[in-house]
Amino acid sequence: MFKKYLIFSIPLTFSLVYCLENEADISFDDITITGQQQIYHGKSELKTYTKAGSYSYLDQAHIQRFRGSSVGDFLSGIPGVFVTNKRNSGAITVNIRGLQNENRVPVIIDGAFRSTPSWQGYAGSSTRTYLDPDLLSNVEIQKGVSFGADGVGATGGVIRMRTIGWEDIIPDDKDWGFRIAGGIMSNTNKKPPLYTRGGYRTKWVDKCKDEDDDECKAFLKDHPQTYDTPARYQNGNLFQNLVKSWNGSLAFAKKWENADMVLGYARKYQGNYFAGKHGSTPKIIGTQSSQRFINGKPNPNFNEFLPTEIEDLSKYEKYYSPRLKKYVIYPQSYDIISKKLVFDKNNYTYYRAGEEVLNTFQENKSYLAKLNLYNDFHTFNFAYSRYESNFGELMPSQTSIRSDGALQGEGGEVIVDSFSTGYRYNPQNPYVDLKFNTFYTKNDTSLFMPFIEDLVDLDENSMHSKSDSRYASFLISKQLGFSLQNTSTIELINQPLMLNYGVSYFYERFTPPNNTTDRLIKKNYPNINSPFELAKKVAKKLNIDPNDIVLQSNSAVGKLYERDARRDEISAFLWVKYPVLEWLEADFGLRYINATIKDNNPLEQCINGTCYVRKNGVLVYSPTKIYTPDIKTNAISPAFMLTFKPNDNTNLYIKYAKAVRNPSLFQATKGFGQQNQGEKITTLKPEEHFDFEVGGNFLLENLGDFDNVLGFKLAFYNNYTKNYLTRSNIIGSSFQQTTNIESALFRGLESSLYFDNGGFYSNLGVNQILQTKFCQKDENLQPGEQKCYKGGIGGSNLSNAVPPKTTLYANVGTRLFKKQLDIGARYSYTSKRFVSIWQPTDTPTGETNSAEWDSYSIVDIYANYNPKENLTISAGVDNLANKYYLDANNMGLTPAPGRTFHLSFEYKF
Repeated sequence: MFKKYLIFSIPLTFSLVYCLENEADISFDDITITGQQQIYHGKSELKTYTKAGSYSYLDQAHIQRFRGSSVGDFLSGIPGVFVTNKRNSGAITVNIRGLQNENRVPVIIDGAFRSTPSWQGYAGSSTRTYLDPDLLSNVEIQKGVSFGADGVGATGGVIRMRTIGWEDIIPDDKDWGFRIAGGIMSNTNKKPPLYTRGGYRTKWVDKCKDEDDDECKAFLKDHPQTYDTPARYQNGNLFQNLVKSWNGSLAFAKKWENADMVLGYARKYQGNYFAGKHGSTPKIIGTQSSQRFINGKPNPNFNEFLPTEIEDLSKYEKYYSPRLKKYVIYPQSYDIISKKLVFDKNNYTYYRAGEEVLNTFQENKSYLAKLNLYNDFHTFNFAYSRYESNFGELMPSQTSIRSDGALQGEGGEVIVDSFSTGYRYNPQNPYVDLKFNTFYTKNDTSLFMPFIEDLVDLDENSMHSKSDSRYASFLISKQLGFSLQNTSTIELINQPLMLNYGVSYFYERFTPPNNTTDRLIKKNYPNINSPFELAKKVAKKLNIDPNDIVLQSNSAVGKLYERDARRDEISAFLWVKYPVLEWLEADFGLRYINATIKDNNPLEQCINGTCYVRKNGVLVYSPTKIYTPDIKTNAISPAFMLTFKPNDNTNLYIKYAKAVRNPSLFQATKGFGQQNQGEKITTLKPEEHFDFEVGGNFLLENLGDFDNVLGFKLAFYNNYTKNYLTRSNIIGSSFQQTTNIESALFRGLESSLYFDNGGFYSNLGVNQILQTKFCQKDENLQPGEQKCYKGGIGGSNLSNAVPPKTTLYANVGTRLFKKQLDIGARYSYTSKRFVSIWQPTDTPTGETNSAEWDSYSIVDIYANYNPKENLTISAGVDNLANKYYLDANNMGLTPAPGRTFHLSFEYKF
C-alpha cells in the first residue's frame, strides 16, 4: 500500500503548502488585519469573529498557553467543544455540540485524516487522534456540517490542524533558523511497578469464615487485603517532583525564494499525576458483606453476589477422570467472608484526595518533515509525520462496574505514520484555481488491559491461570484518500458567482497484526502457549506428567477482539456563493456520496447445538460461518445559507444543511460491543443529519475613540439525526449491538465575546444545552417500554456524549513593560450533566453510562515573558485551587490533575 501511495504521489511535483484558509469549504477571503489591529492578540483570535458561521481559531500562543497535563487540554475553553475521555486515552476525542466518535468530528492534520477507533468495552468505543501539540502551529474548528472535500460524513464538525512551518521557526532577519523549546511540570511521579493497586479497593477479603481454619488464616497473612490500599500522595508543595516530567522539541527550517522546508522532533515524558485535594471526593457511606447471618440474626448489609471463597493459586489439587483419562487440576480454595464498599453518589470515583492517579503517564516521540515548492502559478506541498506513544489507559468498566479497583497497567502503544501531498494550480484567472490533495495514514495500536478477577492479586502464581483475565486488543488501521477540486468565478448580473466543486475518494482498511502472539508474549500476557506453560509449572508441583492433566487457562485475545474489513467512499460536491444584494449573500451546496463496506470477519455459529463434525472418524471443530452482507449506500445532501450584512463589521446568518454519515468501519464490523455478535443480523442504514443554525457576529474597532477591538458571536443550533447509529438492545437477539435508533436531538446556544486594547484583553465563552432527546424504533421496544429519553437509550453509551448543561469560560490578561510581559488568568465553570444518569425517567436502566460528575470551577494562571527578541519564558499554574474533580464526559472514573506548575521556554536562532 505504501509503495503504491508513493508512486501515486511523487508525480505531483507542483503543489501548495497545505493552508487551512484555503480548504474547499464555504469559501471566505482571509481577514485583513489593519495597522491599528496589529497590536492586539493576533489574526487567529480575530478571525473567529469575522466569519459567518460557527468557527473557532487557535494560534500557537493559545495552544502552548493551555498545554495542560493531558494531550487534549489545549482544546479547552472553546464554547460547544469538549474533549472527552482525555485523562484515560493519550489522545483527543472531540465532542462538538453533543456529536462525537465514529468520524462524526474528523481531525485532519496537514490534510491527512488521523483518527482511529478504540474499543472501550461496556462504554462503547472512542474515536481517537494521537498527536503532539508541541509541533502544532494553528487549529481551525468548524462546527456543524461542512461542505469541504474533507467534510464527508462530518455531522458534528471538522477540526483542521496545521503543524509548524518556517514562519514559526525562522527569525525575521534570516532565511534559515532553529527553534528549541522545552518544559517541565510538577505534580507527577514516576509510574509505579506493574499491577500496583490504586484508590479504594471496593471488594476485599475481610476474614476467614471458620476461625479455626489455619490454612486460610496463613494464606491471608501472606496475602493481606484491605479496602484502604497504600498509595502515594501530593505533599502540598507546588513544585513537587518538578523535573520528573518534561517535554522538549527541536525544529529546523530553511527558506528559499521558491521553496521552504521544515524538520522537527519532539519528546515528552510524563509520569502519573496526582489528583486535587479539595472538592467532591469519594465518600464511603457503608459496607456490604457476604455474611448472611451475624449472631444468628439476618445481616441487613448482606449481599448475595459477593464471593464466599478465595482460591490459593500457589496450591493445586487433582483427581483422576476415567472418562478423560487425565488428571483434572484445580486450585485449593478457602471459605471466607468478603466485603464491599458502598459509596455516596453511586461510585463517583474511587481515588482519594491528593492521590496518585494510576495510568495517566505519557511517553511520546514525534517526527516531522515538510517540503514546499512554489512559483507564480504552481505550488507543491509534502508532509510526513510519525508519532510513537506509550500511554496510560484502563478500561472504563474496570474503575466502575467491574473488578475491585484500579491497577497500574502496561497501557497502550501506538505508532502513527502519516503522509500528505498537495498541488495547486492558480493561473490568476477567474475560472481556474485547481487543488489536488492526497494522504495516507497508518495507525498501529496495541491496548493492554490488566483486568483481574475479584479478590485476586496478579503475581507469579495467578498469572496465566483461569483467574488471569488480562486481555489485549490490536488494530492496524490504514486510511488513504485524495480530493480534486476547482474554484471558478463567473460574472452574473454584475456580481461574482463563485463555484467550488470537486470529487474525493476515501479508503479505509482494518486488519489484525500478523504478530499478535509475539506482542502478547512480550508483555507476558495470556497467549496460545499459556496453557502448556501453566501445565508444566503445576505438574512439577504435583509430580505428574504435564501431558496427563486438564487445566483451565484464559486467552488475552479472542476472535471478537480482532477486526478485518474495508470501506470505500466516493463523494462529489458543489458549493455556490452569490451576493444577491449588497447586504445579502446566498450560499447553496450539494454533496453526493457512494459508499461500500465489506466485513471479512464471519460470525461463527453452532448448528443444532454443536460446532463439531466428524471427518474420517475424528471430531473436527467446524462452525457455520455467516458473513454480513456488504453495506452499500447512495445519498444526496443539500445545504443552504443566507448571510445578512447590515454593515462592514456585522454578519447575521441562517443555515440549514443535511449530512449523510455512513456507518463507521468500526460500527459496521463484527467485534465486541458493536455488530453481529448474536443470532439476529441487522442491516445498518446511514445516519441522516439535519443541522439548523441561526447566529451572528461582529468585530468593531476603536470604540470610544481609543485603540481597541471588540468581537461578539452568538449561535443557536438544532442538531437532529435520523437513524442515529449506536449500540442498543435488539429484539430477537440476546446481545447488544450496533443498530439505527429512530433519532437523536441536541439543541443549544453558544456565545463568545472578545475585547482587546493592547494593554488589557479578555475572552468570554458560554455554551448552554437547551434540549436533548433520543428515541428508540418501535420494533425494538418491549411492550410498555418508554420510547424517548433525555439521557440515552437502553444498552447504549449515548449518555457519554451528552454535554454538561452549562459551560462558561472567562480569560483576562494584561501586557506590561512594552508588551514584554503577558500575564493572565482563566476561569472555567462546568455544570453537571444536562440530565442525570441515575434518573430512570431521563436515562433508561441498562444505559452503559460511565460517570455522574459534579459541577466544578477551575482557575488557571499564566505568564509569558520576552526578555529579548526570539526568546520566550513561560510559567503557569493549572487548577490553582487544587480542586478534586471528574472531567465532564469522562468515560472512566479518572479524576483530573490537581494543582500543577508548568515552566517552559522557546528560543529561535
